[in-house]
Amino acid sequence: MASASNASGSEPPNSERKFSTSGESLYQILGLEKGASSEQVKKAYRKIKELNRANHVLSDEKRKAIYDKYGSVGLQIASQIGEDNVTTYFMLDNVCC
Repeated sequence: MASASNASGSEPPNSERKFSTSGESLYQILGLEKGASSEQVKKAYRKIKELNRANHVLSDEKRKAIYDKYGSVGLQIASQIGEDNVTTYFMLDNVCC
């Protein structure tokens, strides 16, 4: 199969695109049967977004450590004051309150 490039250039050079006449590929990516409703597609996409977020956190050693120790609250604090300051924040929060 000849390699093809999309107009936006988002595919790496020399990558092969698979074309499907059956329409199965996109449904399979989302774990759906062909003919799934738009609501089923949206639900599957939301699940994939959750999986991506989990991967984003758990594949990074710093974020994983913060999540393991402080949970989602720790991640929220990290996004506000930086990952390196989370432990200090919780130490001060426990002393002050």
